[in-house]
Amino acid sequence: MNHPQMNIRFTYPILIFFLIILSCSLEEIGANKKTDAQHLVNSYHHYLFTGRILGAIANGSSSRMQNYTFHNVEATKIIYKTKTIDQVDIFASGIILIPKTTGTTIVVSYQHQGDLIKKRTAPSLSKMGANELSHAAIIASTGFIVLVPDYLEYGDSKHKNHSFEHKASLAQNGLDFIKASKEYLNIKK
Repeated sequence: MNHPQMNIRFTYPILIFFLIILSCSLEEIGANKKTDAQHLVNSYHHYLFTGRILGAIANGSSSRMQNYTFHNVEATKIIYKTKTIDQVDIFASGIILIPKTTGTTIVVSYQHQGDLIKKRTAPSLSKMGANELSHAAIIASTGFIVLVPDYLEYGDSKHKNHSFEHKASLAQNGLDFIKASKEYLNIKK
């Protein structure tokens, strides 16, 4: 049975992904160079998404997804240093999704819409389900490394008040997460 709302729920994030894709190869972000961690604080295994389940979800939302191979995806929680809207140092969190594939992998920054009211739905606090992390995991399972930063003051920094769509702090948070992810990839090599 075809559920139009379910199709929108899964198709919309995929469309957004392609509209705001920020991609580059690992060599372009310098993941082949060893550096001292300046942004990365810690990393933890978060979850292992199976390609079979991700493929079933994706194929259930769109017949166009049947042409893709869905790989297992390792989700790792990243704790990193960034700054608040007031330029105060803070630890924030996000998830890096790495597909279990071989060969060159493209890195994508997934800037999600999230739920601004429910702080418990931050990607680093989520598992499998109808949420932003699952949408990003579907993208990762097709062969991309996907970076999913939590909104600042969500996830590990949820004890702070959220600055609601403050352009500069959102941009800085995203950039710092990319840098921390680069450091993580350097260490993981």
